[in-house]
Amino acid sequence: MEKPLEIAAFFIEVKMHNQGIFNSSVGNWLFVLGIPMAALHIGLFASTFNEWFELIFVANLWVLGYHHVIATYTRFESVSGSETRALLIKVPILIGIFVFTVYFAVGPIAIFTIYLYWQWFHYTRQSDGISRAIASKSQSKSICFDRFNRSLFYLASFCCFFWMCSRQGGTFLGQPYWVPHVGELVRFLVLVLGFVAIFIWVINIFRLKAPLEHIKFFFGYVFSHFLIYMCAYVYIDEFTYGWLVINIWHNAQYLAFVWLYNSRSSSRGDGPFTRLLYYLSRKSRWPIYFLFFLLVSTLLYKLIDFLIYQASASQVALWMATVYAVINFHHYVVDGRVWKLRRPIIQERLRLDV
Repeated sequence: MEKPLEIAAFFIEVKMHNQGIFNSSVGNWLFVLGIPMAALHIGLFASTFNEWFELIFVANLWVLGYHHVIATYTRFESVSGSETRALLIKVPILIGIFVFTVYFAVGPIAIFTIYLYWQWFHYTRQSDGISRAIASKSQSKSICFDRFNRSLFYLASFCCFFWMCSRQGGTFLGQPYWVPHVGELVRFLVLVLGFVAIFIWVINIFRLKAPLEHIKFFFGYVFSHFLIYMCAYVYIDEFTYGWLVINIWHNAQYLAFVWLYNSRSSSRGDGPFTRLLYYLSRKSRWPIYFLFFLLVSTLLYKLIDFLIYQASASQVALWMATVYAVINFHHYVVDGRVWKLRRPIIQERLRLDV
């Protein structure tokens, strides 16, 4: 009876100062309950009261979505100068060539499909990285580096996504995407596999013999991850509404994590931007930090929209689809390069022991 009681105690324990990536219990609870519950409630509200969807969708893009893409570009000090130049010049050009080639050779359905499938991997990889950062603070190295459990984490996440994307006749924002043509039995078995993966993940956590006192924040975070994926991709039967849930969760999570990283900089840097970032990132100035980057992201995206309309008013849909695909795909590539937990500067900033 001791283990079940210890697990139940996790949900009412609030003294988590030493197990999370934040220095306060409020910040730690933000990742376990605050952001996931906010995303779920907002997404479920939008799916229930459809007349509110457009307003919530636009607010999410403006306050969180655009902002979180721009936040990526505050992170280049973790890579070399040559890699930074490649990421900012060569990579966008290559992605642009790829997107326009696919659009004209295959059609917009290919762009939407790549976007949705790549986005699933991007979201899952970010959450995996956060869970590993949390695990490295838990004094239990085994759960941080256990490849089998990480494989189960990705498998369960994929099974949820597969359930949604294999639903026949599905659309995203009114646009079709390629659907795996499988029978309902196969879809059901894949979903069952996802639940089995979660169950084995829990069993394996205890098999690794990590004290619950050390891993309860990690345990809670990963469960919130599974809850989000189950609700967004399984419980909600419309891809657009499910996407809204997981997009709000991902964007808010990313913004909080980037701010945490920037707030722990101990150097003002040499350039004007790094000095400004250092000034804005002090913990007492977090409202100014978010308002500043919200303003920057708003101005940049408004400029992009203006240029698109000026370039070709008759081909707005084409340019919107391709330009925003290039921006998002570039964000996925850059994010995968600058966030590497093995990089010493990231370990130092986040105070990790990996």
